[in-house]
Amino acid sequence: MSEFERRGAADALAGSREMVERQLRYGFKSELEWRIGKFALAGPYRKGVSAEEALAVAADPSRKIDIKVHKRLWMGTDFDVRPQISGLTSKLLAISGELDWLVPPSNKDELLSLKLDARYFVVPSVAHNAHYAARQIVLNEIEDFLSS
Repeated sequence: MSEFERRGAADALAGSREMVERQLRYGFKSELEWRIGKFALAGPYRKGVSAEEALAVAADPSRKIDIKVHKRLWMGTDFDVRPQISGLTSKLLAISGELDWLVPPSNKDELLSLKLDARYFVVPSVAHNAHYAARQIVLNEIEDFLSS
């Protein structure tokens, strides 16, 4: 916790935003960064939140991200690709991380019901950034899919 505690009150929330932006590119460096990033997405990320409150939320591993709010922030209120999937004429490979909370592997059945010839691959032991965390596994699956 000392890394976060050293930040001043003014820097705490900016630090959260910077960590989330960096994670989108490179991945979190520690569990603490993940928790702080989770705080940034969870709702109390607003002006007037003290560094102490931010730290308390970030340090609570039971705190959950509201997935509907997260999706609305990133994709808008009308983002839904399901109507287009059944009309695809090309092959479809969907890849998801086993621990993905944003697009969980439980979506597999719905995808396969929309496009019967789709292929769904779950990368073990990784979250939403499977292409980054397990690059070679993902590349091998894509190569196998394209050659089938």
